[in-house]
Amino acid sequence: MQGPRRVSWGVLVGFLVGIAVLTPSFTSFDPADAAERTKKARTTKAAPKATQKAVQKSKAAPRAARKLPATQPSKDAAIVVDGASGHIIFSRNADEPRFPASLTKMMTLYVLFEALDKGSIKLDTQLVTSSYASGMFPTKLGLKPGETISVELAIKAVAVLSANDAAVVVAEGLSASESRFAERMTAKAHALGMKGTHFENASGLPNPRQVTTATDMAMLGRRLAYDYPQYYHFFATPSFTYKTRVYNTHDHLLNSYAGTDGIKTGYTRASGFNLVSSVVRDNKHLVGVVMGGISVPSRDREMMRILSEGFTYAAQNPTLVATANVPWRGGRAPFTNPFKSAPTPPTVVASLPLPPLSPLTPPPAPAESVVPLDVVPALPETITLAPFNEPRREITIAIAPTPDSIQAQLTPQGDVTEPSVLDTTSSLKRWAIQIGAKSRPAVEVASLTLVRGLDWAKVDC
Repeated sequence: MQGPRRVSWGVLVGFLVGIAVLTPSFTSFDPADAAERTKKARTTKAAPKATQKAVQKSKAAPRAARKLPATQPSKDAAIVVDGASGHIIFSRNADEPRFPASLTKMMTLYVLFEALDKGSIKLDTQLVTSSYASGMFPTKLGLKPGETISVELAIKAVAVLSANDAAVVVAEGLSASESRFAERMTAKAHALGMKGTHFENASGLPNPRQVTTATDMAMLGRRLAYDYPQYYHFFATPSFTYKTRVYNTHDHLLNSYAGTDGIKTGYTRASGFNLVSSVVRDNKHLVGVVMGGISVPSRDREMMRILSEGFTYAAQNPTLVATANVPWRGGRAPFTNPFKSAPTPPTVVASLPLPPLSPLTPPPAPAESVVPLDVVPALPETITLAPFNEPRREITIAIAPTPDSIQAQLTPQGDVTEPSVLDTTSSLKRWAIQIGAKSRPAVEVASLTLVRGLDWAKVDC
């Protein structure tokens, strides 16, 4: 009788090695892993069809895109006038009350240019920054209390950057307080014929009592150009450098629309996107105003549209648009100021037919009457240009800090701010108080916020 057969060590080792090799294959058939593999396979097979649908959808998107209006109906206003005569070429809601936003700074600079022209202040005069001015809401240059700034640099900061702190520094330098300066601005506006305008501050930050009209803004744009042509070049400044930092203009038409020489942009939530533009082509000078834009690009496109139609009208009716010998564009002396010479009665006040507007935008209104001209017979009919002043120097001023936690919640007011301009440092710690006018109806009363550990307390104004 034979005993049981012994399994050799070689066979046993081979069997164990085989199991070790095959184990990973068996474990890969886990149900979850198998489901994932199936899902991946289905996705891979379906990818070409999904890609094809996406391409077809992207091709159809432009046809399905809804065309948005250029302006908000409740805030819309626009006008184009002959800069040399004031004749209205196109008008839409031009006499309706609107919030000026940073178009306010046009009057701030007009009052400053008047002081320069009278010699009560000079371009190199140093203005002192108060705590109140330093605490202005952005857009701002970042002036600190006690810092000084030259009048020339203040003009650049206001005209190019639309700096709210610099505007208040100018106001306090000329009238001791911003409220007194605002009264001065309003009185000057009414003296110029801007009957629908009232100012409460020098910056354009929201205030329910600060209102204007497109007609008044066109008048102010003309007065700045013809009353003070020796300073008008500041509005065409594309950028300026301050403390090794370059600040670019917000006026994109300076580089994109031929003949543009300024003048001012503006934005608050209450006003929408505003723009006043001055353009000279073929010895014709037009001033356009667009208020209530829904965005910067749409506002700019609307301005270029109505100005282009205006120049087309000027070319087709050369006798109805005055020849402009503008001094700020190299014209020959003597220069005639339409506001300081006897006006000739217009033969026709034309209404320019424009392409149909979007249904959301009010239709064009009938032509308005001629913008009234101020007649001052006692004044000379020519303008004597002051010597051109080259920049002398720019004061180095540290940027005032703003905590990141607060800055992230802020929407720039007074104008559109490039991200690089916002203050983001937070090195200084001190007490500060700022009172701001609320733009929302539920909180229109002034608010007082006191915060310790922050550079300043910001009120959404």
